[in-house]
Amino acid sequence: MRSNGEALQCDGSKWTSKGRAKRVVETPYGPYPTLCHVYQTSAGGSTRVPLEQRARLISSATPRMARMVASKLAAMNGAAVARDMESNHLRPLSHSYAQDLGCAVAALVTLRTDLTTWQPMSLPADVATVAVGVDGAHMHTRRDGWRQSMAGTIALYDTSGERLETLYVGGGPGETPPAGKTTFFARMDEMITLVRARYTHAKVVGLSDGAADLQKYLRTRTDAHLLDFHHAAEHLCAVAFAFAPEGKAEAPAAIAWAAEQRKIMRDEPGGALRVLGELRRRLQPMTKSSQSSGSCEPSSKRAALSKSARATLKSAETYFANHIGCMDYAGWQGQKLPIGSGVTEAACKTLIKQRMCQSGMRWSIAASDALISLRALYLTASRWDHFWTQHNHPTSTAL
Repeated sequence: MRSNGEALQCDGSKWTSKGRAKRVVETPYGPYPTLCHVYQTSAGGSTRVPLEQRARLISSATPRMARMVASKLAAMNGAAVARDMESNHLRPLSHSYAQDLGCAVAALVTLRTDLTTWQPMSLPADVATVAVGVDGAHMHTRRDGWRQSMAGTIALYDTSGERLETLYVGGGPGETPPAGKTTFFARMDEMITLVRARYTHAKVVGLSDGAADLQKYLRTRTDAHLLDFHHAAEHLCAVAFAFAPEGKAEAPAAIAWAAEQRKIMRDEPGGALRVLGELRRRLQPMTKSSQSSGSCEPSSKRAALSKSARATLKSAETYFANHIGCMDYAGWQGQKLPIGSGVTEAACKTLIKQRMCQSGMRWSIAASDALISLRALYLTASRWDHFWTQHNHPTSTAL
């Protein structure tokens, strides 16, 4: 690990020792003071310490120490990490050092883009479907208040539709909203490319809510795209009162209507189109003889729609009409494909909200992106292990 002070060649230059300097190496068992040679070229400028580079130190910590603290910081704040280290590992350290060490690991995560040797745990023969999802979650920033961060998931399914594992990608708000999304989508593209290369026979599908930019992204990266079933179902619950004689959302007739329409939309071929027709019929002017198939009561027994109720119903009708081409829920279920983006919705909470939105937290742009990236790495077990293997056994070392 150490050099003996001899001259070294690196990057086409000769580096010579300026003498030995004191360094304190942080280990899981306590700080270890040592003397090591500091090198510089004859031109001056930056210095290098072979001990730090060859031992793969991160912010003066050994890889084992850095991994231990970073894994805890991915789940807890700095003060909690410091308490945990002292209580459970008999290793006192300040919470500021825990934060700094975690940020140093996170910086390596965001800068290191070489994933060509990484592979998910699932075998290619076991994976029949790759489901890609993207969504946003708001967090509190110091500069601009509440801003949107991004969460992405790549879920792997077998032939029976059972989920095998989930890969996570995250991104902070960015200096501007477009810049933040650009960085996030670049990370997603890298992951999708690698997953496609490993699972060449799997069908790649996209699932999202109705956000236009997210749908546009998924359409260009997947073989097929579906509107999340649960988002569509929420619109039915919102307008159900318009189909009840009482005209109240909590009326039994309204609840029954919403349940029946969800079942039709989910299980029947062309079900979404049938529901759209029902919404449009309710928007038609009422006549005494008009009947609405699937409605709770004849239209003559229902109260006329109020202005606000008509606006809500029209909004739902427009939503269904705009997305009717990606609402084939029965067809997807027949192919054992997922119809809900619950994995991605959950990622917004587990990846961002649980860690970044604790009481009183406000984040800088740089720190938020670094920690979300660190947390995404930690939640993806295969990538977490690969990162540390790559760090501990690099293909080449300077000096």
